[in-house]
This record gives sequence, structure tokens and C-alpha cells, in this order.
Amino acid sequence: MNYTAAILLILLLVTCPGPTRQDKVSTNEQFEELPSGVKADLFTQMNLFVLYRRQHKWVELYDLFWKPNLRDGNSLVQTKDQFIALQSKEKPIYEIENFQPLLVQLMGKGADGTSVVRIEGCGEFSGLGRKSEPNRKLKAGLEAYLQNRRWFFTNVGMLTCSDCQPKSCNSE
Repeated sequence: MNYTAAILLILLLVTCPGPTRQDKVSTNEQFEELPSGVKADLFTQMNLFVLYRRQHKWVELYDLFWKPNLRDGNSLVQTKDQFIALQSKEKPIYEIENFQPLLVQLMGKGADGTSVVRIEGCGEFSGLGRKSEPNRKLKAGLEAYLQNRRWFFTNVGMLTCSDCQPKSCNSE
């Protein structure tokens, strides 16, 4: 391949990206009314949130967490140092390895203008049961908050009901 053809191939790959994860996501009308850049940022930041959680990058994760949900028991976690100390001492029951959003709904806006988005999809979890068991793909969800054009997230959790087990992504 000559030099010119190589440059054209690079330009084609950069300017014509393939399908993204968000192409397979169902959304509600209210979410669709958000600016396209804000919607794209949601998926980018959510992917980083899951990556930082999986890699235990607590400093980076703290910056993406929705602060009103950061608790140590009944106490609100106030600082980044408190958050890092809490994460370092906790031994999680499971780890989120991956999350594929399937449904995104803008739930509304708070009095302060913060948008609340509910995201449901398929989470891949490790550490459930014995360590030797393979990862399990279970229905999961999280919330995202748009505040001053920045996204913040709650933890990804398995979707369950009060008297049932988490459901496989393959079940209805």
C-alpha cells in the first residue's frame, strides 16, 4: 500500500466510525430531546465509569460518582480521600466486568435543573458465588445525573425484586 492510500484509509476510519454500543439502545422521547453531544457523552462517561470500577481506579471513579449516593453505612462520604479509604477497605461481593445498555429513559429534571436518567441493560458480573465460576450476565441498571453538562453515576446493580433472584439477560 502506498503512502497516499494509507492516509486515505486512516481518514476513512476516523471520519466514518462503525456502529456504536448506543445504536442498539431503546430510548424515550424525552431523552431524544437532549442535544446529541450530551447523549454521546452519557455513553462515553458510562463506559469509563464501568472501566474505572473494574480496574479499581478510585480517584477517577470518584469524579464520576453521583455524590449524594456515596455512603459508608448511614454516613455520607464527604471527600475523595474518604471514598478512596472506603473502597480500599471494602471487599465487594461481586465486580462489574461489563455493562451493555439496552434502555435509556430521561425520568425528569430536578428543581436545580439536574436531569435524571435511568439506564437498564445487561451487566457481566464476576465473583458471584465461588471465584471458579464463570462470569454471569444478569439484568442490571444504574442512574445517571446530568448536572452542568457533566454526567455522574450511581453504582451498577443487578435488577431484582423483593422475593426473587437476579434474572439472566436471556430471560424475559
